[in-house]
Formats: sequence, structure tokens, C-alpha cells
Amino acid sequence: MFIDDYRATYFVGNITDGLPKDILFGINPGFNPRIDRKQGIGNLNTWDGYLGFMEDFFEKFEKEDAKVPYYRTLSGFFGPLNNENLTGRSEMWHFYATNLITLELIPFHSTRTSFPGTLNPNQRSYLKNRLNLNLDFLKELNVRTLVFNGKAYRTLLEELLDTGIKLNERLTIYFFDCNGYPSVLFDKFVPSAAAAASKLDLQTAATKFNEWILREGYRNTSV
Repeated sequence: MFIDDYRATYFVGNITDGLPKDILFGINPGFNPRIDRKQGIGNLNTWDGYLGFMEDFFEKFEKEDAKVPYYRTLSGFFGPLNNENLTGRSEMWHFYATNLITLELIPFHSTRTSFPGTLNPNQRSYLKNRLNLNLDFLKELNVRTLVFNGKAYRTLLEELLDTGIKLNERLTIYFFDCNGYPSVLFDKFVPSAAAAASKLDLQTAATKFNEWILREGYRNTSV
């Protein structure tokens, strides 16, 4: 169920500094009553207020020394991808503040998200439209790589995907071109139990992705 009294999170990260960014496509923002209610209080009634709040999110987490398992786990991928050692939370949040933008497929907060095994035409149309809006937004950004996280993207981008690489018995990754950007897709949501992704799995994914980027001859990327 969506939390309808909390502002939608279409993006997190600095979208105006012009620096090269890794773009992380999530499914939808989760909700932590203790953290999110506190952070949701503020003057966000203007675009400038909303923009500042969302752009400074990672800096806020760094100041609070926040423990967010989602970003902690994914640092095991983004660190090696960018030749960065993100062992501490401060280093991690500082890196994300400069290098990462997250875009949500569904921008409304919920305590959990569950997709049906097969999308009906209306569901597919809605999600495809949401994805296309996010992809169109990339034209305003300095994009380095795209990272799609979750089974829903496996369905929505299936026509772009070739043979996958199994990282473990549950998790497969795909490398592909999406609108001219080097892209990787995790077919299970990392860090969910369904993906069972270890630190070594994520490091392997980053190494293989960098090798693929070089082999395909992309520029303006992390390598």
C-alpha cells in the first residue's frame, strides 16, 4: 500500500551539478516511519524546496551516519565499478552525493512492493510509461552508466536483453545498450533475499560490467 501522506520521491541525488552520474533505477521508495517522518518535515511547498531536499539527501545521511542496508549493499557494486574503496559509511555517502542519482519506477512510498508474475496490459502500459518518463529525464543529465535493479525491469526491457550472466543460483545480470548508455540489469532486486547477492557477486558484476564497457567502446564512463 502506498503512503499517501508523504511526498513522492521521483529522484534522489544532485541533478544540477553537471557531474557524470551513475543512474540507479529502483522500483519504488520504501518507508521507515522513524526516519522518513522526521525527514519529511520541512518547507517543501515549492520546487526549490523540494529540489534542495532531494539533492541533499545523501549529505543528510552522511551527517546522520545513517545505516541504510539498501545503499550499503549496493556500495559493493558501485565502489568497484568506479575504482573506489567504500568501506566506511562516510566515504559511501560522500561518494553517492557526488556520483549517484536514483530514479524510481513508481515514486510513491510503501512499506513493501509486490508485482504479479505476469503483467496485464494496463499494468504493463503504466509501468512502461513510467520507465519512458525516467529515460526521457536522462537527457537533462550527464550520464555515465545505467543500473536497473529488479525483476520488473527484466520484463519492461526484455527486447533489449541478450544472454545473461549468472552470478549465483538466483541472480542473473544483463549488459546492454539503453538509448546509447552502457547499462546493466539485475533480474532480482538487490539486496533482497531473492537475489542472494554476496559482496563477491557484486564485485564480480562490477568487474565484468567495466570489461564490457571497455570492449564496447563507450566513452564518458567510469573506466
